[in-house]
Amino acid sequence: MTAAADHPPPTAPVSSPDTRPALTVIMPAYNAGRYLIPAIESVLSQTWRDFEFIIIDDGSTDGTRERIEDYALRDARIRDYPNAKNIGVTRSLNRAISLARADWIARMDADDISLPTRFEKQMAVVRADPSIGLVTSPFDVIDAQQRRIPGWRGIRFQQEMLPFFLLFYNRLNAHGQVLYSTSLVRSLGGYREKYHLSEATELWLRMVRATRWAVVPEPLYLWRADNPHSVSRQHAFRYADASLLACREEIARACNIDVSKEEMIALRDFWLRCENKDRNWDDVENLLLRIAARFHPPHPVPHWRRKLAIALGCAWFAQTIQHAKRHRTREALRDLGRGLHAAGGYLPLALAQFVRETFAVKAQLSRRA
Repeated sequence: MTAAADHPPPTAPVSSPDTRPALTVIMPAYNAGRYLIPAIESVLSQTWRDFEFIIIDDGSTDGTRERIEDYALRDARIRDYPNAKNIGVTRSLNRAISLARADWIARMDADDISLPTRFEKQMAVVRADPSIGLVTSPFDVIDAQQRRIPGWRGIRFQQEMLPFFLLFYNRLNAHGQVLYSTSLVRSLGGYREKYHLSEATELWLRMVRATRWAVVPEPLYLWRADNPHSVSRQHAFRYADASLLACREEIARACNIDVSKEEMIALRDFWLRCENKDRNWDDVENLLLRIAARFHPPHPVPHWRRKLAIALGCAWFAQTIQHAKRHRTREALRDLGRGLHAAGGYLPLALAQFVRETFAVKAQLSRRA
């Protein structure tokens, strides 16, 4: 981590225990081990200084609680609220939300890192436009040594399509990089325990129906890929099932289409470009087109049908490129045909969007190489 002294001057005053901060950072922690200190330091080293930092230890047994208590003694912005016993991440998050004093809440996970200007840039967005209730950003993935793993995570392009993308999987990908309105999350009832391990996906689905959102188009967060104590990674298969349950329910609500678990997995795999040679992709295409025809965005989006056609076309073009790289000519031609069909009369715009996104991602990755 870069030392705090190397950062630009603070953009907001440091809050004290007696003043109401502009931002509340909430972080549940359970056996975070050696990743806890870098996570805490990344928050305390932010260029935006006016925040309180609520950390809830959820019954850790590896010294996490003692490390939190030590930091709380040294920095008055930290509010230490350990749980009497382990209650799980969902209930811990709801407890933290109930304790928040600020109008805005930034999530943080105890094994990840917020880049120094994250809060400054996200708070600038909500202060410039009070109608926005949710802010996110792309993020980078890091390993145990904090080396960045090549790839692009989170949403950056076609931001207006977020409610549609969320029908199929957590398009924001991670959880800790978001900032949202305190009054909004409370009015929605917070996280729902029924969706344990996918509480974020289900909350985003409700949030995008209730508010507008924004994306800071640069990585502001580092998500750790190989922490053995991570809840989501310990229960990867259960997480996928729970997340797909929220998506299946949303498709039924928004489109009046009942999707089986197997169909839901196929839809998710399409957007994530997962390999499955035995899957009937004609069925996936037909189901996808049915959902697209019935879905209406929760807030008016100019030229919605055009943007939807472009999004579907780009997704099939991405599948085409993936097959072409593996010298699967037949599959590549089939997916190209599906992309042409999905894009329809907007084919030139879809191709232009696909090329623009492809080169933008490559340029960004090369700058970070």
